[in-house]
Amino acid sequence: IFTTSNISDHDKITCRISTDPTSSCISIADALSNEIELRVNNGAVAAVSISSSDPEICTGETMSFKAAISNSGSNSRTQWTVNGINANNSTPEFKSDKLANGDKIMCTLFPGAGACSTLPVSSNEIIIMVHPLPIVQIEPSDITVLPGETVQFVTTISGSPTDFTWTPANKLEDPSSSAPLTKPITETTSFTLAVTSDKDCKGIGTAIVRTNRKLQMPNAFSPNGDGKNDVFKIPAGVSIRLDAFIIFDRWGEQV
Repeated sequence: IFTTSNISDHDKITCRISTDPTSSCISIADALSNEIELRVNNGAVAAVSISSSDPEICTGETMSFKAAISNSGSNSRTQWTVNGINANNSTPEFKSDKLANGDKIMCTLFPGAGACSTLPVSSNEIIIMVHPLPIVQIEPSDITVLPGETVQFVTTISGSPTDFTWTPANKLEDPSSSAPLTKPITETTSFTLAVTSDKDCKGIGTAIVRTNRKLQMPNAFSPNGDGKNDVFKIPAGVSIRLDAFIIFDRWGEQV
């Protein structure tokens, strides 16, 4: 076996075997192999390095990557991997919104015609940092009250929140509190608490306060097709369970 890194273009390699002169079984003094002429491409070696759009992201956000490629010849191609698994992307750019904390991104370059070598070249590795979104819980999350009543909210927020905003703020006694009291409820209202963490990740919690209106039902209707009081119905916005519904005519006879 012969190895060397000190070769030039058009160098010629041969191998000569010299025999043992004391051997009586060999009729020739030595043997010369065929000749191999080496061709050395003096071009630069193909290379690939990758960079990301952000050093860190929040869960669900998109991170983009670019591959800087050099000396790759013509018709070269790339293969992106996430944790060693093919990401099915063969372009110099790759993006994903499904990355998890600690994921490892790499790109393999397959040089094309004219490159110094066609052997695959691996890029640097980028380890992803993904921060979780704040989890926001509001209690009670769904409640029904009478008109004019108030509701005391209690919230639970994961992580390290640095800012929060209630909506609608004008229906709370103190919107700067994480556990505010509502003003008297006059209509069904949906409240939202938007939270920002110390990593600038955003989470949202919601609660709905419904009003239970006093039931006021008519005691008669006239289904004669004249467009006046033809329909008997339960008004919208009330919560009842209908156990029985009986209709009598004007003479008191059950219809």
